[in-house]
Amino acid sequence: VRCQKLHLLGFLWKEVGPTHVSWPMFYTFERMARMINMKQEILPGYEIVVDWFDDAWNPYLSATIITEQFIKNPNRYVGVLQGSDPGAATISKIAYLQNLPHIGFHIAAAMSDRALAPAYFRTQLQSTDISPAVVAFLQSMGWKTLGVVFEPTQFPMEVQIFQDHYMTTFNLTFVLPMPAGNMGADRQKIIDSIQSSQLRVLFVWGEPDVMSPLVCGLIKANVAGISMMYFPSTPFYNV
Repeated sequence: VRCQKLHLLGFLWKEVGPTHVSWPMFYTFERMARMINMKQEILPGYEIVVDWFDDAWNPYLSATIITEQFIKNPNRYVGVLQGSDPGAATISKIAYLQNLPHIGFHIAAAMSDRALAPAYFRTQLQSTDISPAVVAFLQSMGWKTLGVVFEPTQFPMEVQIFQDHYMTTFNLTFVLPMPAGNMGADRQKIIDSIQSSQLRVLFVWGEPDVMSPLVCGLIKANVAGISMMYFPSTPFYNV
């Protein structure tokens, strides 16, 4: 069956490879597009096609790309996908001027503000809804002993906020850095701390490519029963 193509303009940081946080978003969008295209009852007579552009997670580059594409191809796109966290609001405003929706995984509560992001439609709950629910779940299960692992060059603020606001709620057995260089000694120290404390929950602030060696190390050490969780910092002010 010949279908009319519906083009979406999508942003992806390609150069960093498949372990970066942008790639799971890419795979999810592509999988959903294939499912919708196969199930013609959802959009009968249409085929979704995503034109992906590398914005290097740079808000200035994404704004330039979307502006250039709308000038060169004024009638090509029916929507915009994702974009970097810092540039999401700008992308949403540019999409709004073209009367197009902006769809993404961004969890910042500010993206629900129509004045800031007038065209944005989120694909998951905002952070201020997620974090309180998780905290309540941990408390209801009696899981009050936690460990924290973080990437020191990017996430010291998140760890400090968590410590400042939850020292009386949770018992933090350790707070350890996991440098981007994936140093073996640091990784082994974290594994030893987990084994000695018998943790159930480990809070993680770090990119997937930094933390994946830690997961591999835990598997090799036969450490099981650990839930690894990642949350943004700002919602913790509101719980």
